[in-house]
Amino acid sequence: MKRFLESLDYRVWLRAIVDNPTRTILLILLVTLLLGFRIPTMQIRASVYEVSVKNSVENRNYQRFLKEFGSGEYIMVVAKGENIFDPETFAKVRRLSKKLSSLHGVTRVVSLPEVKDQIVSMGGEFLEV
Repeated sequence: MKRFLESLDYRVWLRAIVDNPTRTILLILLVTLLLGFRIPTMQIRASVYEVSVKNSVENRNYQRFLKEFGSGEYIMVVAKGENIFDPETFAKVRRLSKKLSSLHGVTRVVSLPEVKDQIVSMGGEFLEV
């Protein structure tokens, strides 16, 4: 037991390292190569799902969302019409954009009316067709 306790003393380990530099370097090289061997297959998962609590209500809602829409990054809504620049159609797109931006969880909506407003607010001109 005394011998075991003596082997736990840091001075014993330090002396062994200092007295055997070649073995120490070879051991470090071997450990580095063994751990480095796994680098090509290593994966880092830092998505919201990976760091969230798996059994939370929010996570279950998120999983249902992913199942329905396929991605948690963005959803694209496309509105089609004969002439998007027709004042009536343009107004409908503006209303749709405002309604979508007011939904809980929506952080940003990019639409033609919003782009027009940004161009005009910066002093630019928007080409009317």
